[in-house]
Amino acid sequence: MHTAARLQAALDALRAGHFGIAADRFVEVAAEVTEARDASRAWRLAATARRFAGDAEPALEHARQARSFAIEGMTLGEAALEVGESLRTLGRFDEAVASYDEAVQQLEGSARLVARGRRALTLALAGQLDLAADEIDAIARDVDPADVQRGFEALGEEHGRALATLVSALAATPAAPPGDDGERSDQAMLRCARHVLDGDLEAAYVATLEAREAARLTADPVRYAAACLAQAEVAERRDDRALAYEAVAVGWATLARGGDNEVARTAFEPAMQDLVERWGRDDYLAIRSAYDQQQRGQGSGHARPSWERGGA
Repeated sequence: MHTAARLQAALDALRAGHFGIAADRFVEVAAEVTEARDASRAWRLAATARRFAGDAEPALEHARQARSFAIEGMTLGEAALEVGESLRTLGRFDEAVASYDEAVQQLEGSARLVARGRRALTLALAGQLDLAADEIDAIARDVDPADVQRGFEALGEEHGRALATLVSALAATPAAPPGDDGERSDQAMLRCARHVLDGDLEAAYVATLEAREAARLTADPVRYAAACLAQAEVAERRDDRALAYEAVAVGWATLARGGDNEVARTAFEPAMQDLVERWGRDDYLAIRSAYDQQQRGQGSGHARPSWERGGA
C-alpha cells in the first residue's frame, strides 16, 4: 500500500471512530514519509487517535515522537500541545502544564488560545486555582470573548465558558479543612471540571449536584452559589435551558431565604442577566414563565433581578 493510500485509510478509520486502526495506519505513514514535518504530523495524529482509543501511555509515546521530529513554529506547537493532552489524560498535570507552555510559545491565532485555555484548566486540575483564574482573566482581557470560544471549538473543546466558571468559582472560595463538607464540595467541583474537559457532561452534571449538596451542608453561601452557577453552566452545555434557569433561580431563592441576600444578589443577578443576553429575551421569558407556573403549582416562588421586576 502506498503512503497516500495508508494516509487515506487512516483518515477513513478516524472518521469512522476506529481509533486503534487509525493510529496503526498513522504510525505506518510516519515511518514512510521523508520530511521531518510530515513525520511529526503523522505521529501527532497517531497520538490523538491512540488517546481517543483510551490508550494513554502509547498516545504519550507517539506524541513524544511527534515532538522529536518537530523543529519550530506551528508543527512544534501542535506536537507540544498533543504531549500536554496525553499527560493530562494520565493525570500528570504539572508536566502537562509545561508542555502547554511550550505550545503557547510556538502557536498563533485560535490554536494558541486553545493552548492557553488548556494550560489554565490543567493548572486548576493541579490545584493551582489562583494561577488558573489569573490566566483565564488574562485570556478574556487579551482577546474578544467570541474568539476565545472559537479557539476552544477549534480543537473540539466546546465547553470553555463552563470550565472557566468552575475554575473561577473554585479560586474564589477559601481552602476547606480536610474531610469536611467544604472539601467535599470542592472535590466535586474539580471532578466536574475533569468530566467537562473529557466531554462527559452527564457525569459533570452529577458532580455539580454533589458539590451543591455538600456546600449546602456547610452553610457557606459563597460555595453554595458557586456550585449552583456551575450546575447552570453544565446544564446549558447539555442544551437543557430549563434546568440551567432552575439552578440559578433555586440558588438565589435558597440563599435569600437563609438571609444571605447580598451574596444571593451579587452571585445570581448577573447570571440571570447573562441568560437573557445569551438566549434572547423572548426565549428567556418563556422559560421563566414555565418555571413560574410550575412553582405556583407547588406554592413557592423565587427572587427577581432588579431589571426584571415589573416585566412580563
